[in-house]
Amino acid sequence: MINAVISFFVVVRPVNALMDRFRTEPDMSEPTRRCPECLSDIPQRARRCAFCTAVVEPTATGVRSL
Repeated sequence: MINAVISFFVVVRPVNALMDRFRTEPDMSEPTRRCPECLSDIPQRARRCAFCTAVVEPTATGVRSL
């Protein structure tokens, strides 16, 4: 029991904090659109796709293109 508690605070919590800090997914509350090259979801204000590095033009705010 003590071993489980210690491993939770020494291993699990720090690893979860690092994963939250370095996550690569865009925030789900931010509007997204499709990359014209690789068809992945990218933030609407993005100028370059994070997955295929294609240069894309930012779209108007509030409009989601498919």
